[in-house]
Amino acid sequence: MTKSYSLLFLLLIISVAALAQRPKPAAVSLPPADTIYFDRDWERTETLEEVAYARIAHRDASGKPVGTVRDYFWPWLKVWYKS
Repeated sequence: MTKSYSLLFLLLIISVAALAQRPKPAAVSLPPADTIYFDRDWERTETLEEVAYARIAHRDASGKPVGTVRDYFWPWLKVWYKS
């Protein structure tokens, strides 16, 4: 009886270890992100004290946006996005 329980316990440990060895899916590589900062009037700014909004877009080699363009406001909550 104890042999059967120990055998079942051993098989359980081996199966859990085998499931843990599954390969992870390949990560999607995104083009570099372009972040533009805006003040309260949606004018571009580089001064950190004036930043109220940020727009994050990924761009291809020709400079066109790729994927989703997202706008955030302080404290970096999503305002808007366009696919």
